[in-house]
Amino acid sequence: MKWLCGYLHSSRRPSPGTPIRPHKPSANSIPGVLIRLHNPIHCSGCPVEGEIRLVLWQLREDGIEHVRLELRGRATTRVTRGHPAQTETIPLVHIDIPLWTYEGLEDEPDLGHVLVSKSFSFQLPPELPPTLYNSGRTTEAEVKYAITVVGVRPEDPQHHRRMHIPIVVVPPSDNRQLLDVKARLSGTVTMADIVPWRTERAEKRIRRAPWGRHATAQVQLTIPDLSALPLYTKILFVIDILTTSPLLTRAKADTSSQHRPVFPAVPAEFTMLEFKLRRRISLRAGTLKDDVSSDVATFTKAALVISAVQAETPPSRWQPLPDADEKSAGALGRWVQRSSFRSTFQLACAPSFTTETIDCQYSLELTVPFAGAGNDVRISWPIRVSSGLDAPAARDKLDSPAPLLALENFLDLPLLYWDANVDEWDG
Repeated sequence: MKWLCGYLHSSRRPSPGTPIRPHKPSANSIPGVLIRLHNPIHCSGCPVEGEIRLVLWQLREDGIEHVRLELRGRATTRVTRGHPAQTETIPLVHIDIPLWTYEGLEDEPDLGHVLVSKSFSFQLPPELPPTLYNSGRTTEAEVKYAITVVGVRPEDPQHHRRMHIPIVVVPPSDNRQLLDVKARLSGTVTMADIVPWRTERAEKRIRRAPWGRHATAQVQLTIPDLSALPLYTKILFVIDILTTSPLLTRAKADTSSQHRPVFPAVPAEFTMLEFKLRRRISLRAGTLKDDVSSDVATFTKAALVISAVQAETPPSRWQPLPDADEKSAGALGRWVQRSSFRSTFQLACAPSFTTETIDCQYSLELTVPFAGAGNDVRISWPIRVSSGLDAPAARDKLDSPAPLLALENFLDLPLLYWDANVDEWDG
């Protein structure tokens, strides 16, 4: 990861007589401090490692005599559907590391060229919940972690300098099968080559109008047979759609066309469907409880998913009744239509988890539209989401395109999560 810095004039002190522009540090700034974390994603039970650089003359000019690091985490829930609203905060981790002190350097004749580099490591406790931000109309649930650099100013203790660096934490996957599958994936080996499939089906009798004859619509969703779906991994899926028309004559079936298909026509394009990942949060704040659901990703609107779609729409098939004369124009039968869509999606969200105040679960939601009121066919498939990691991960080691790794999309966290210019960690 790149260096994150406070206010930095230069690693060398200006020569005597050189004017220095007056500077008032921002709410999230320490003069002469740069910090870099080795990985963007950290696993509970594993170390958070990085490096910090200190320009000593700038620290001294700002009255800083000690520098320490703090790692903090907390889970906060808020429910406003009550009077009064209630908020509950549970501390998750609080670790302090002394990093540098001016003590012993009082007689140092010149600190103008001194640049101190130090490595640091925090050991995260096991079983920490993953980073999360979920906000609804009457609820808010947040699990947040941050490293704070504290510049201690003994002569002005009310105004110590602080620099906050929000971080991402996920539970490591304890599923050996999942880790083995991810390790075997490559450019030539896909998940379909090494994992069996599982399928969820839905069938519905539908009709174009209340007085019409019934037709049948069948929908199948197939994904890899894994106990949990991992983050930042291509997940193959197949959607199969099959419709069988009401009874009609062969002559009427033969007059159908692409522009006037027999009811119920199958969707010809993937974007006509609605396929998404939905999150359901159950939370408690004090004595108040609430549930909130939201869409995390809509795959039928995602450019990366759409660009990889393989669609198949085989020719429609006439299926005569067993005793019908198949060649007769008046023979009765049914018109069978099919379509199929295959692609991959990737998950970038907090893994499934449960704590005493937050329960976070997911489902795949598929809706296939058909003409007529109330005819849509739906599949709601509860799934578990896992980090798929057993150690901290570097950004370039994640098998994902750049848009999914961008800050505004990282683990479905809003830019507000990364706004370190807040005082919530102070004190």
